[in-house]
Amino acid sequence: MSLKACYFPLLQQDEIRPWAEDILDQFNGNPELINNSSQTAPSKRLAVTPYRKTTHGPNIAKEIGLDVLREKCKGFNDWLSRLEALAA
Repeated sequence: MSLKACYFPLLQQDEIRPWAEDILDQFNGNPELINNSSQTAPSKRLAVTPYRKTTHGPNIAKEIGLDVLREKCKGFNDWLSRLEALAA
């Protein structure tokens, strides 16, 4: 399942979908690259929507699934792999 397919329906706002897809497309589909400054961080971009990080974030992450998150977010995958190595 793609990141877009999981993420955008959970926002439940059809008018937000093209806006959010455009932002992700600007960064070649890599969500980690979106966080490139304090003014354009995802939380700042999403402030114009009904999205709330603590409410929607966990649900979106659960819907997307760990495998897709690791595939799309190399930095997250590397960090998680280091944690897993510590536990081994």
